[in-house]
Amino acid sequence: MSEEQPNQDDFLKVSSCFVRGKNVLYAAVNFSKLYVDYYLHLKDNGIELKPEHDDILKTGLAAFALHCVSQPRNQVLAWTVNFQDPLMNVFMAGDTSTGDVVGRVFTEDVKEADENVFYQEIVRGNKPLHRSIVGFEGSDFLRAAEAYYKQSEQRPARFFKLEEDTFAMLTAHPDYDREWFSAVTVDDVRVIAATEEVNELETRY
Repeated sequence: MSEEQPNQDDFLKVSSCFVRGKNVLYAAVNFSKLYVDYYLHLKDNGIELKPEHDDILKTGLAAFALHCVSQPRNQVLAWTVNFQDPLMNVFMAGDTSTGDVVGRVFTEDVKEADENVFYQEIVRGNKPLHRSIVGFEGSDFLRAAEAYYKQSEQRPARFFKLEEDTFAMLTAHPDYDREWFSAVTVDDVRVIAATEEVNELETRY
């Protein structure tokens, strides 16, 4: 017997769009469905997180999921992000072929250091593992992800919190509008579908 196919309604739908004239990829997602599962998991396992740890993990899950959607479908990747204040490690892993993402916070036996550090490990198909390591400042996960892109990716990215559970990502493509990209605000991104020519490219779950 063939296995029953999962219901797409059980998954987050993420549409990647191209902003014409700006040469920028855009994606925005309401992560409420993911966060419901997240809090049910914490409850079922008797896990309690401090508010600052909870906020960083939730924001990290959003940024990581958007990052995964922007990558080819044959990758397994992981982020380990060390924050010094609050002192914690955040671990994320994802598989772009299945759409799975996981995350966890570690607050015990975390190494103290002079700066925050962002690690990415990635495996593409049968190629060897590739690791990137960058430093960053502050305790904002979105700014940490932007610092990673600036130093390690071939294209810059910007992350935005649009509403309580809604996050967006812009990633630059060749010949992108640098002035627009650096100046765009969260209010601009909220109305980008109305103010720019935005065309859907693909949908993932």
